[in-house]
Amino acid sequence: MRNYILLLVILLGFSSCGSFSDKKSKELHFNNVLKDTTCHLFNDVANPSLKLKLNAEIPDDFQDEKVLGLLQGEIIKNLTGDSVANYSDKAIDNYIQKWIKDYKSLEKEYVSIKDTMNEGEIAPSAFNWEVKIKACPIFKSKSLLCYKIENYIFMDGAHGSTIIKAVNMSLKDGKIITLDDVFNDDYDDLLLPSIVEKIKKDNKLKVGDDLESIGYFGTDEMCVSSNFLIEEDGVTFIYNPGEVAAYVVGNVKVKLPFEDLSMAIRSDFLINEYVK
Repeated sequence: MRNYILLLVILLGFSSCGSFSDKKSKELHFNNVLKDTTCHLFNDVANPSLKLKLNAEIPDDFQDEKVLGLLQGEIIKNLTGDSVANYSDKAIDNYIQKWIKDYKSLEKEYVSIKDTMNEGEIAPSAFNWEVKIKACPIFKSKSLLCYKIENYIFMDGAHGSTIIKAVNMSLKDGKIITLDDVFNDDYDDLLLPSIVEKIKKDNKLKVGDDLESIGYFGTDEMCVSSNFLIEEDGVTFIYNPGEVAAYVVGNVKVKLPFEDLSMAIRSDFLINEYVK
């Protein structure tokens, strides 16, 4: 309980993406990068298109330039899949150009399909792509930056899906904070039962019902997700489509309050390492 109280005190004052506040660490500044791109096959507005929208808040100023570079690098790597030595807007532009290049590769196939279409017939949905990216800080204190990237992608005629990536970073040294940094070695045994019960509760399952009845895999196939966000009042464990349940279930987000985590939190997490 002592660990929980100390951890909660440190995280108080954080704020969500929708109403983000910079009161705790004014020295860390973000630049809002907005991109809205539409690309048609053969550059003809009558043809199918790729629509890409990006809204990303990227750190662009910090008192510790080395840490700033590490934060930027980690965010860009998770956002674009590319590692960059020095961040610039070019990293985002290159990412968009990769999408355009991949989409343009459909042109040859589109020509062959179009030749078989009747006049006025609409091209198959596989030729219309949509990409929406939202990246922003979720919580921040003088010691922590907790960041979330959401990628919605519709392509290949399949149902669109959203992939969520969470990154928790130290503002003292720029290092990624992992499960092993936060929880004791036996966190799977300690936390998994609480995660399973919270999923059942969120889905309003009755006593005796199992997760398999609503599309989840067996609990013996589950583990504590390393894709997690530290928030003001708890930790959210994120499972992307197909990880713990059938693809149709979509994203699974399990939030546990700190009082349910106190038995698993390391005694030195955010106490000796982050508190001044």
